[in-house]
Amino acid sequence: MADFSLEIISGVDSLVWTDAAYLALPTRLNPVTGIPHRLSFQQTSTDIVIGARVGGVLTPLDAALGGRLFLWSWIDLPQGAGLPLIPPAGQTSKVTLGAALFTGGSQGGHYTVLCSRDGGGGVALSFETPVL
Repeated sequence: MADFSLEIISGVDSLVWTDAAYLALPTRLNPVTGIPHRLSFQQTSTDIVIGARVGGVLTPLDAALGGRLFLWSWIDLPQGAGLPLIPPAGQTSKVTLGAALFTGGSQGGHYTVLCSRDGGGGVALSFETPVL
């Protein structure tokens, strides 16, 4: 289990994802009570900023992490989308994905990013970007 959470700080609209009951089939079931499924879409021409929350602090500086820094990687991205995940110097708990990386018309699709840290587990976060 991860000892941090991951949040989209800006650049994405997040909607509650519901499925209406259909005939005898139930609605979407949530494994954790009170935390609904969400579907996230990039805001057109806007950078996406993602950050980790550790001990209640959003995007702490590396100096406060006791040497247990964050590592970012892609789990899923459209074919041909070469997107670097480079955090700012001294703050591995945050990464910014530039809007220009997604708005060429061929980079739209489904993306999943993984953030992990030594001995602290990992958290995956998914979002959709439009094909313009």
